[in-house]
Amino acid sequence: MEEPEPIPPQPEPPPEPPTPEPAPQPEPPFPQPQPPFPHPTPPPAAAPTGPGPPPLSSGWRPALLGAVGTILVLGVAAGIGVALGYVSADTRPSPVATARLVGLVFFAFHHVGVHTSIAGGPSGFPVHGTITLAFAMLTGTVIALWLLARTGRAIAEHVGGTAVVRGLHGAKVALPYAVIVFAVSWLVRFEGGELTGEGVHASFRVSPLAAFLWPLGLAAVAGFVGGVRSPQGRVWLASRLGSWPTGVVTGGGAMLAIGLGLAFVGLVLLAPVHPDATSAYFGPFKDSVATGLAVVYVTLLFVPNMAAWVLLPSMGSCLTASGSAIGLSGSFCFLSYTQFPSSNVATTGRVPPDLPGPPAGYFLFLLAPLVAVLVGGMIAARTGAPASRVQSVAVGAGAGVVFAFLALLTAVLATITARAAGSLTQELGGTITLHAGPDLTRSFLVALLWGVVGGALGGMWGGRSLASTSPPPAALAASPGDISP
Repeated sequence: MEEPEPIPPQPEPPPEPPTPEPAPQPEPPFPQPQPPFPHPTPPPAAAPTGPGPPPLSSGWRPALLGAVGTILVLGVAAGIGVALGYVSADTRPSPVATARLVGLVFFAFHHVGVHTSIAGGPSGFPVHGTITLAFAMLTGTVIALWLLARTGRAIAEHVGGTAVVRGLHGAKVALPYAVIVFAVSWLVRFEGGELTGEGVHASFRVSPLAAFLWPLGLAAVAGFVGGVRSPQGRVWLASRLGSWPTGVVTGGGAMLAIGLGLAFVGLVLLAPVHPDATSAYFGPFKDSVATGLAVVYVTLLFVPNMAAWVLLPSMGSCLTASGSAIGLSGSFCFLSYTQFPSSNVATTGRVPPDLPGPPAGYFLFLLAPLVAVLVGGMIAARTGAPASRVQSVAVGAGAGVVFAFLALLTAVLATITARAAGSLTQELGGTITLHAGPDLTRSFLVALLWGVVGGALGGMWGGRSLASTSPPPAALAASPGDISP
């Protein structure tokens, strides 16, 4: 057996030569020109988005339910006063007439005018014409705005979306609310009521146009505010200025609420000073408890009106009675720093009469606007979360601007207007108009002065613990949507 031949050893492969390092490139003596435009950078991938905007058909169910609920609550508030008057009256109207009286009070919550048509009279002197009276029971107005704002908030939370979209959807409550109130207005009519033994008859109805526009406007504003101020809506309000808008609006509203509250408290404190007037006010309780309760309840419906008629003159405005007839117009200030209703009227023969100034004690009512604007400015500074004392002053002053516009709106709603036309006024130019309430221009200007100055001082006190200046811009760059510390 042959042995296998031995395998010769294989030679090892030669080692690979090392890779030479690249020689350094010489730097150019001059900078090389760059291309005029950089290469385009591909855009980042779009972030996934949520569901699209809610459709217009969404949110109508809570809008309808909220509108009906608000009308029912206001109807109950109006019915309580009518029921108290019904129980205490010697001659009681029919159930249908009583229900229509409830409607008149309900429309008074919305500043809707009531038309009275007069016709008839002796054959030799027939009478025909119309008288329109418009005023607001502001307690009912406040209740309506609060309920409608809550409805707008509920609609916004139901449909979702951005803040503006939520606010617009919240305003949906205005349409069903105005339509229902407009429909009810055609039922609130009194026909054929005889006023005198001369055959003069009167009919009462609410203005259909006003019965639609006033509820529509009030509900739209309240519903939009309620929708925007829903939890997601607050993000939109503070997207650029942090919490400043919230502080400005909250402080301005606090100024008006505190001022009206203190003015009414001052009126209550006058009761012991004028015991005769206080005794006369509670005199109806001697006749019957129902009559006294009716008087008290009607007074409660006018509490914001009375407070506004005190607060605005205490700031330097004037309560005026104005009118126009025969192509002429005039006004008479009957409550201000220099005019005060009193039995001691100067007998100078002046028309209008020259009223004396208020007693020194009445100037204590100045505390109402003073405390209101200072505390409101402090509330604005606390709510607005300013980053410095300067910003705190600015927030307080901004709250004063909001207070001025709210005071103007209150003055408009607290004004009583009357208009007469027809054969009764043909000898006086055909139309007579009368107004009683705060002077609108003067009320706005004095409220603006009080609000801006007092709000700035209140904001300065509320931000006294902050730095005197704002943080540097670099500190704000990390969170451009939030300026709070």
